[in-house]
Amino acid sequence: MKPFSSRTRLLVYSVCAALLFAASIFSIQEFYVIPEFEEKIASRRSEIPAFLAVSNQRAIITKDLVSLKKTLQQSIRSLEASGVQYAIIQNTDGDVIAQASHREWAPKQMDIVKIYLSTVYQNANYAGTQDFEAVMAEVWDAEDKAKKVEVKLPPVQEHAVLEIDLGNMIVIDEALPISRGSVNFGAIRVGIKDELPSIRSTTRVAGGIISVIIAVVFILSAFFLSSDIDSNFSESTTMRIDAIRNETEKKLRNYELARTQKEDASPISATEYLSVLDFARTIGTTIDYNQVLELSMEACAALMGVRDVSILLVDASSGDLVGRIGKDEEGYHGEDEMSRVRVPLGSGEIGAAAEFGTTAMINNPKPGSAVVSALVCRGRTLGVIIVRSKLSNRSFAKKDQTMVRLFSAILANGMENGAMIHHLRGGHPPQ
Repeated sequence: MKPFSSRTRLLVYSVCAALLFAASIFSIQEFYVIPEFEEKIASRRSEIPAFLAVSNQRAIITKDLVSLKKTLQQSIRSLEASGVQYAIIQNTDGDVIAQASHREWAPKQMDIVKIYLSTVYQNANYAGTQDFEAVMAEVWDAEDKAKKVEVKLPPVQEHAVLEIDLGNMIVIDEALPISRGSVNFGAIRVGIKDELPSIRSTTRVAGGIISVIIAVVFILSAFFLSSDIDSNFSESTTMRIDAIRNETEKKLRNYELARTQKEDASPISATEYLSVLDFARTIGTTIDYNQVLELSMEACAALMGVRDVSILLVDASSGDLVGRIGKDEEGYHGEDEMSRVRVPLGSGEIGAAAEFGTTAMINNPKPGSAVVSALVCRGRTLGVIIVRSKLSNRSFAKKDQTMVRLFSAILANGMENGAMIHHLRGGHPPQ
């Protein structure tokens, strides 16, 4: 099968990229931009009734209707740019005591809104309906009838929102009670034009146009810039990747060197020192030999930040180091499993640390870097403790070596005390 040409491949990639870009724009619109608009509009919309209630509270409480109607109308005029269509102030019985509307609204429209609100709230058959014609059919069938209908608006106990479809626009009715302390003076209703449908439509159209433009740009760019792209792109890319790889490796080496030097130069922190003291107190009050070993596994792994800790003890009969207990990410490994690990005294870094009672770092590629420290108490080497594989995947520093040496000295004393108590109780000295 003949492979696709460079131009064909680039065109296919460009179309895929354009589709992906269009999908990204659509996702951003639907899951971020539009919900963000909705949240901001709803928040702004809910603030308007509170603003009008506060600004007219004194006139409402004192029942100064002349001043109330005047200030309410002025407020509506100043808020028309925000989509406010009307404002109604009602008393606790549902009677309208003041109202104001958009300058383009006819009195008939205000009557229609009040009848709609009264009918929807009072007639259970219409509860929650959005069909304005169905609601109005029974209460308004002529131009003048609305003026003759006595309207009682429902009382407002808490913030309520209702959507009213007037045919030429959708109005969101926001109702908010007006009270001071426990005394209710009525409520304010504000009708605000719902701008969300137009915003959604405009945003989606703009996103579609941008997606088409980007797609055309992608395809045309691929068509005119695809000559000899395979060889040139491959050569330049390979050179760039090699340069980046070399630069990154160099930076990593320098960073690791600087980190190691910093750790070597820094003393043991107060937190680490307190952790060592806490371990010393715990071991000093533990008299069971096996429990001393188990506690040391947990404490050492946490203090050193490592995955693998193991203890090898000197076998009195053979003089070799024999595995006694270990812990890694899979859990504890007991004596039966660890006893298969044997290291002759003086062999390698581990055997040399036991023979001379020292602490050393092991930097082998396999199985990785480690720190080994002899467990020495009263001039006698009991064994060694080995820590491997830091959780940070970094190599061990001299500071880690110092920490392990302090830890091993405390552990050796704890092991000696545990062995002595075990022997005094009539048991055989643990190996």
